[in-house]
Amino acid sequence: MELRIKARKFKEAIEVIDRLIELEPQEFEWPLLKANIFSYIGEQELARKEFEEILERDPLRVEAYHGLVMVSSEQSDENSLKDVSRRVEEAMEKCDKRDKLGRKSQT
Repeated sequence: MELRIKARKFKEAIEVIDRLIELEPQEFEWPLLKANIFSYIGEQELARKEFEEILERDPLRVEAYHGLVMVSSEQSDENSLKDVSRRVEEAMEKCDKRDKLGRKSQT
């Protein structure tokens, strides 16, 4: 797969990643790589879809929010940027709550 990416054979690389996702459905790196490749080759809507699917599985996945910010910036979509910003703030609040609960249970 790495050779395909270096050779700019992105369609083939995505096919390999899809197979890896089938073999290792719990691995988060493959969907992230796929989404980032879509973004890199200018397929912003496909990238957005992939990042959203990642967030459905893990709403606190920082890399997926970063990807959405990059896609929205690339598309100059201010409304989408505002929405992602709001969602990031909500995720941060969830993290803070989990962190506080974790500290309370340790004492």
